[in-house]
Amino acid sequence: MRIRTNLSLYAALLLSASFISTQSVLADDKKNKLDNIEHIVVIYQENWSFDSLYGLFPGANGLFQSSAVSLTQRDRLTGQPYSSQLGNPFDLVSGSVSLTTPPQPINNNVSPAVVDTRFDPNLNTLFFYNIVNHSTLQPSDKTGDIVHRFWHEQSQINHGKMNWFVTWSDNPGLVMSYFDATNLPEGQLAQQYTMDDNFFHAAFGGSFLNHQFFIAAAAPVYPNAPASLQATLDSTGQLALDPTTHKIVHDGTITPIGGTSFSLPNRTFDKNYAINTIFSVNLVPTFLLRRMGQRLGQHCHQFGKQRDRSPEPAGRSALPVAPPAVCVLRQLRSVGKRPAQSGFRRSPAG
Repeated sequence: MRIRTNLSLYAALLLSASFISTQSVLADDKKNKLDNIEHIVVIYQENWSFDSLYGLFPGANGLFQSSAVSLTQRDRLTGQPYSSQLGNPFDLVSGSVSLTTPPQPINNNVSPAVVDTRFDPNLNTLFFYNIVNHSTLQPSDKTGDIVHRFWHEQSQINHGKMNWFVTWSDNPGLVMSYFDATNLPEGQLAQQYTMDDNFFHAAFGGSFLNHQFFIAAAAPVYPNAPASLQATLDSTGQLALDPTTHKIVHDGTITPIGGTSFSLPNRTFDKNYAINTIFSVNLVPTFLLRRMGQRLGQHCHQFGKQRDRSPEPAGRSALPVAPPAVCVLRQLRSVGKRPAQSGFRRSPAG
């Protein structure tokens, strides 16, 4: 089982290796080998794992190379394999749909969300399965969505065991599903070039933070973030669960200062990093904060500190645009002559 998140199909190795060392790109005649390359193309396939599209790609490290540990999905509450709980109620980590084990796929494209009856009723969702072969879905149909957020994924990976993907998902019956995209247009293109089957994204969660890391290798910071935007974590660094309902107490878009890191034990977050999708004018690059410290223009900060909304698209229109943009440009110019190179290597504890 491989991580269900962002995927870069082509040129990822080339892009990363090309800038590591000047000597590595020089031919015997001392000419730069990169001079023969006109374009480097990176296809950013958002919110899909490699295996969920190319797990059957010929010669790839795919579905059938999954470890026995990862294929034994376990209950986050008891630690027991779900295969020993067949027919029992399934403890969904969020949402209110009633499921039994193995969990049925959920259609959350409708409100309220319901069990997706387009899938085979006796489907074993604890093992990987081809959606096309086990549903009545048509090419124009949509499956339900699957959570892909910062803390969820860390728990799902479970320090490399990869055995909590089902238990920490809001749509556990879809976690092990896949499409065979080998002969779809993108797959055919990959057959002509390079398929990077061992590429791993830079940051936990969804597209928002990975976009930041793709360009700057750093997470943006939200100075003095409201408590309502910060996640509630337990002592291990995972999202805290209600002791009665066993559901997530409060997920958030911002890391709490002093909060424990689950992926790096004994480490804590030193800043309010923005790690899940958020539309806010308060976000500033880490290197700007380090260079400028508390001199960050307070007048710029005032434009947006009371105007933040939830990450839902409906909240976007409430955010001011022009004044904060001017402020950001002003701050960039003030540090442009002395860039903090080390800032691009900084990452949050998660």
